[in-house]
Amino acid sequence: MNLLKHIENYRYFRSIISLNNNNFKKKNRFKQNQVLIEFNNFSAAHIGLSYSTNILKDKYDAKTIAYPGHVLLSYPLRPTIMTKIKRFLLITFNMSFYGVYKSFGTNEFYYPKANKIIKKQSDKTYFRFKRDVKNLKSLENYKIKKIHIGDLLYDTYLKNQYSMIPTIDLQSTHFQKFAYDFILLFEIWFEYIKKNRVKAIIGSHSVYVMGMVLKIAQKRKIATYVLTHEELWKLNSSHPVQDYFTKHLRQKFRNLSKKKQLFIKNTAKKKIALRLQGSYSAEYAWITKSPFVGTGHKIPLKKNKRNIFVIATHDFVDAPHARGKSLFPDFYQWFTYLCELSTKTNDIWLIKNHPDFEDEYAKYMKYERDVTHNVCLKYKNITILDKKTSLIDLSKMNVDAVFSVNGTIGFDLPLLNIPVINASLNNPHINYKFNYHPKNIKELKNLVLNFDKYKKKIKINKDELHEFYGMKTLFFKKNWFYSDLNKITKEIGSYHNFSKPSFYDYWVKHYSKFDEAQTIKNLNEYFNSNNTHLLNNNLGKY
Repeated sequence: MNLLKHIENYRYFRSIISLNNNNFKKKNRFKQNQVLIEFNNFSAAHIGLSYSTNILKDKYDAKTIAYPGHVLLSYPLRPTIMTKIKRFLLITFNMSFYGVYKSFGTNEFYYPKANKIIKKQSDKTYFRFKRDVKNLKSLENYKIKKIHIGDLLYDTYLKNQYSMIPTIDLQSTHFQKFAYDFILLFEIWFEYIKKNRVKAIIGSHSVYVMGMVLKIAQKRKIATYVLTHEELWKLNSSHPVQDYFTKHLRQKFRNLSKKKQLFIKNTAKKKIALRLQGSYSAEYAWITKSPFVGTGHKIPLKKNKRNIFVIATHDFVDAPHARGKSLFPDFYQWFTYLCELSTKTNDIWLIKNHPDFEDEYAKYMKYERDVTHNVCLKYKNITILDKKTSLIDLSKMNVDAVFSVNGTIGFDLPLLNIPVINASLNNPHINYKFNYHPKNIKELKNLVLNFDKYKKKIKINKDELHEFYGMKTLFFKKNWFYSDLNKITKEIGSYHNFSKPSFYDYWVKHYSKFDEAQTIKNLNEYFNSNNTHLLNNNLGKY
């Protein structure tokens, strides 16, 4: 980062710190009760976090302690001396994100550290881990003290590595060392939460290592929340992972009045029409380039009564367990299985990677393509489509079916009358029949090898598509704090700018338009209710 950028960021930090100092009363909380909040650099989320933290702080008469959520993912468990000195100086002089957190009332900053007793306990736990975890399925099901963390360990390791073979070798020395540190971190947090009077906790993700503290807290019946600039929801037994509400979309829709149902469907039709035209939508904010726009190199296909199958790849290290378990333990295992299965058919097999989203996502898209190319060196019968190939192109190719684990393509392609075959019963479209949902690998294999028997049974109901999209984007609208994310995205220039210090400058300049009283009222009602999500939809609660 160059000097001018440092100076610019310094100005952004000072502006938000000044605003917060005026808005939030500083209280020296010499209290035993604690509200834990994840320390991160997600600038846009910090605005909602500041209000949420202070409400919980008052509710529980507690002090606020910020903790690092990305240990083992973005930085090591054992920080260097220089890192410790830098952190001390930033905290002392109210600099950078530490200054922002202090400005809205954070009392302390905690960094996990193990003592001899915890290390001894970790050694015992790790011994049992090596004894019990014999394969990838047992890894993703692994629990410590009846708390399910195997999925978090699995996804954190994949993300940390970005390997060209993005799966896990349980016997590798590197993984075993990583697993030990992960277990050590768990034991540190388990002991901390057991010994301290933690009343509430706010994290940024329920996946990766960030979900570890939340799962421990939730197991001990502590109020546990996940907060981003898009949504605020409570982690509990009835909503254990992100987007779990999609399992209840149909029932929730049926419980609405006919008037609300009609509004949801009619509005969804209009929004879908815009989506098909290539318009950007904050409902799928990370998709910064429309999958319906663009034209790849034409591939001459001679069908000759064969099926045309497309494998729509995932970002191989992007939290395969985010929504729960799938038929395969990770995206790479699923992908290589389909590649191998393709050799047992006479069908045409194509691969479609994500569009080139560019900017901050460019390196991730390149990684996905590199892994794909590396695998397909072995499978000459499979053709990788040009990265500019759109979903419209697939429709023109008369594709018979597309394979995904749990991707958004499961909604997009049925709009074009192309069926999608998922490899997870925890996919967001599980309530609906516009996708195939094989219950196990055997059923998936049978579907591929005998697709012609299933082909005629496929009937995509557009009414279901309207219902799904309406419930997903209107009932569960992402406006718990910011009323119009589409508008803000245009004004700040990019979805990626939500996570940059420059967002603080945007917020300060637009603060006068903010209905602070209504937001505080909404948050107070939410934190004192049994609702899982904070929704501002005028349609209902959840």
